[in-house]
Amino acid sequence: KEEGTEKDDSQQSQPKLRPNHQLVYLTGDSENTLSTLDNNTTYIIGGIVDRNRLKRAAIERAEAIGSNNSTLPIKTARLPLDEHFDFKGSTRVLTCNHVFEILLKYRENGYKDWGG
Repeated sequence: KEEGTEKDDSQQSQPKLRPNHQLVYLTGDSENTLSTLDNNTTYIIGGIVDRNRLKRAAIERAEAIGSNNSTLPIKTARLPLDEHFDFKGSTRVLTCNHVFEILLKYRENGYKDWGG
């Protein structure tokens, strides 16, 4: 290998965001509730396999990325599930596919109905 051809993690290029573009990491552990979707926001859907063993792992990861990188600020939010669904004691843990389907259905409904 030629000298100077490798980059360490601190030299890796960061994605360039459009002006006013936001990143929002979706996690049920967030205190922020998502009220609507914004076309100038990228929503990151993360998944945790073992929620009992890895409590708050997703939100801690998002907060760590945001705090360690001033050029890539990441906010967190949760879906407004409690406000729009009656879980009747069942689990609120969703797969990545479920979250994507909820976001897609909300968009298909014209951003008007989370219960869609």
